Amino acid sequence: MMFTNKVLTINWPSAKKLGAVFFTILSIFITGCKQVSVNDTNMGEIEALSVSVTPLTPISSTNSEDNTTDLSAHTPSPITVPTFTSTPHPSSTTPPTPVPSATPIPIIQGNLAILTTDRRHPQFSINGDLRIINLTTQESILLYEDVSSVNWSPDGRRLVFSAMNRNTLIEELFLVNSDGTDVLKLDPPVVGEANRLSPAWSPDGTKIAFSQPEAGEYLIHILDVEENNVQFLTKGVWPAWSPDGSRMAFIRLFPEGAHGDIFIIDIDGNNLQQVTENIEAGRPAWSPDGQFIAFYGFNRQNQESGLFVLNLESMQPLLVAPREYEMWMPIEKPIWLPDSLQILFAQDGELFVIHMNDLVPIPLNLPSNYYYLLGMLRPS
Repeated sequence: MMFTNKVLTINWPSAKKLGAVFFTILSIFITGCKQVSVNDTNMGEIEALSVSVTPLTPISSTNSEDNTTDLSAHTPSPITVPTFTSTPHPSSTTPPTPVPSATPIPIIQGNLAILTTDRRHPQFSINGDLRIINLTTQESILLYEDVSSVNWSPDGRRLVFSAMNRNTLIEELFLVNSDGTDVLKLDPPVVGEANRLSPAWSPDGTKIAFSQPEAGEYLIHILDVEENNVQFLTKGVWPAWSPDGSRMAFIRLFPEGAHGDIFIIDIDGNNLQQVTENIEAGRPAWSPDGQFIAFYGFNRQNQESGLFVLNLESMQPLLVAPREYEMWMPIEKPIWLPDSLQILFAQDGELFVIHMNDLVPIPLNLPSNYYYLLGMLRPS
């Protein structure tokens, strides 16, 4: 039998078989039996049932093509950041390659700062659009364009970012509220008007580290936000504060490219230490517990490429998410979640969360019209 448009249709193989089945049904009716055993021969005569179901089409909650709302009419929803208490134990097994599932499940909640490009043109990029997206409603606010890096203030109220001035083609530093209001250009008292890149807010919220090319090499400076004075720290790029604010991780670039070795230095400029070797490393990200540094990289010895986690006690890097070397971009940076157990990272235009105990990447449920380069959860 087949159910089609709610009408019961019986396909009989022959008139003789019809008579046999009709006699059986008539006997059931007369005797008033509620159950009957049909012999194997008659059961074989009846075709299996199949039901045709037309799936429902979800109704969109917004009329905007890219889920973007007007800044003046939008107030970001409050964020709830999960609390974790476990200690990370990286696995030594070969991790699986992230594969987006058909129905991604939400695994974090709150507001996410994201850098995106147009999914129709996901070419190699060093700049993207800065947006704030609510992970529950899927609504997003466009804050600024041509952004190369971004960092939340520790209290989650503001962001600092570097963006290209389309007139001068120079990267400049800006502050903006999380709702997109009060964009303020920072003008550190540093000689020259060279690109000011990769700003990073100190854990106490009083200082911003950034890098700037001078005389053919990159230098890292620390800006006092209130006093507007600058302290030179060291040669390098892509600074990342330790959770206690006492040290800085950064990259010293190789002469041939946009990657290099990871170093650590005290904020007073002492105790310089190289922590990676034979790895072409990208932007470092310090775990909240201070025990690990995550980064994209390429291991020149074993040719492994992808997302690595460096244990600062053993100084051994672990590949946690493989990825083709040619596919990751300088703009991308892994971001730790507050538990120091999970990492939010971009791969092939999608955002994933990977747990250090099982190394299984899980995709975030986000609008599909963007090509995602970076995601950073708003601090609570």
